Amino acid sequence: VLGRVEEEQVLRFPFFDSFDRRQNRMGDKEVLKYKDIFLRASDLDVLGGPCYLNDQVIGFYFSYLSSLCCRNDVLFVPPSISFWLANCDADSRKAAVEPLKFLSRRLVVFTVNDCDDLGGGESGTHWS
Repeated sequence: VLGRVEEEQVLRFPFFDSFDRRQNRMGDKEVLKYKDIFLRASDLDVLGGPCYLNDQVIGFYFSYLSSLCCRNDVLFVPPSISFWLANCDADSRKAAVEPLKFLSRRLVVFTVNDCDDLGGGESGTHWS
């Protein structure tokens, strides 16, 4: 299943088009690009266990699932967006979710992070 996808199909969320997860980590080579998701060698290492899946692996899988079917019925909300929605102010949340038409979907799938330090970029131990 893992392979390089050359075509540039990007799942866009309002207010997040400038969000870029491609951090330059020394020696952590990008090994896969799928739509707007970049996986690095360290992201794939977690699949060997025993580890929790990280946000990049979950984001990749959500993007892959959303390309298979039901784009209008099912919405897979990426971990970064789920986290932001859970922690932003009410006005920002309302402005972001209205265009996503949650109420017209049969299913909206979110991830939940156990992060309790909103200032820490790498905080939290796992996603549920």
